[in-house]
Amino acid sequence: MNHIGEIILTNDISNEVQERAAPLNPSDVRIYEENEIQIKHIHEIIAEAHIASQNTKTIIIAAHSFRHEAQNALLKILEEPPENIKFLLITRNKTAFLPTIRSRLLLNDLRTKDPIKPFCLDINKLTLQDIYNFIRELAQNSEDNRIYGRNLVASVLHSVAQSNIHLDEEELMMFDTALLELENYRKKELVCLPLLLMLYYKTHPKSNKQTSAPKHYTRKP
Repeated sequence: MNHIGEIILTNDISNEVQERAAPLNPSDVRIYEENEIQIKHIHEIIAEAHIASQNTKTIIIAAHSFRHEAQNALLKILEEPPENIKFLLITRNKTAFLPTIRSRLLLNDLRTKDPIKPFCLDINKLTLQDIYNFIRELAQNSEDNRIYGRNLVASVLHSVAQSNIHLDEEELMMFDTALLELENYRKKELVCLPLLLMLYYKTHPKSNKQTSAPKHYTRKP
């Protein structure tokens, strides 16, 4: 299969965009950098790709996330690309892309492994007030829901292990469900709340006698 570009995984998206664009002639590069690539951006990209160019034109598409409908539209031009076009897709995680997109482009993983940061709250001493304050602050946080949320879930789970708190199969499944919800664009504060409440009731057995701990949650349509 002929590849017409590559997917670049990096810890710093903006910096990678600058490094990739710097050695290129400004007239031969187009940059589309967004927090999330949507279908409207792909329409612009497709139009740009069909503008004839004698030199190779590099189209850099960089974002934390890519909407599925946008990827499906992009796939069409990846399957039948115009001449003299090269695509660079830059993001942090390969799961940002559908398998059909990944199969069309080379994968270049430049990431350095970030250590899991300790969770900011003491899991063994959680209070309902702590959880309320944390969730309220999290709702005001503008970081990407999926990336920041995944790191947060990993941080909570790491703190659970460090605290020697045993989770049963159903409780562990809540963390898998949380990651899935984040991939489906659920807000990170709504994903983290059930996890923290579950841990609160697990570490406060007396409270558990008065109120049942939440075991799972379902996503509202």
